[in-house]
Amino acid sequence: MIEKLEEKIQQEEVPWKQKSRIQWLKEGERNTRFFHKEMIQHKQQNRIFSLMDQQGNRLTQKEEMENMLVQYFKVLLTEPNIIRGDNINKIIQHIPNLMSRDQNLALLRKKSKAKVEEVIRNMVRNKAPGPDGFTVKFFQVTWSFLGEDIVKLVEESRCTKIMRLTLNSTFLALTPKT
Repeated sequence: MIEKLEEKIQQEEVPWKQKSRIQWLKEGERNTRFFHKEMIQHKQQNRIFSLMDQQGNRLTQKEEMENMLVQYFKVLLTEPNIIRGDNINKIIQHIPNLMSRDQNLALLRKKSKAKVEEVIRNMVRNKAPGPDGFTVKFFQVTWSFLGEDIVKLVEESRCTKIMRLTLNSTFLALTPKT
């Protein structure tokens, strides 16, 4: 009797095996031995055991593969240092000025500590402006002793017209399949 039941269950699960994983999750899974075997097999098939570097060498050590992937994505996602001044000037000529001279001068003026504090106080408290995880609330609460440094940072960006890379950074997360 139990053998017939097992056989019947296996017959019902054959069509499940033929469906894609997304449909499987959408339609629901049965917590069966078959399901668990399939997941283990799927996990094994998606495992990376080695990678070939550009010289044709096979890398099998985890650290070597990690370093190779980090280098690959650094090259892929880093923009080359191209001088674009002439091209930018050609494009700018076709953009109309929407700001008056006075408005432009106001933007170029030194920012006071009070003005920077006002901006920070008006920001949404539970947002994290950067990947460091510090929320706006942190900066609001610690303004009494961080305020001077924040104002210096704002002024440095304004004077040099260069924003520190850390202020405009993001995370790229490579999620391993194992």
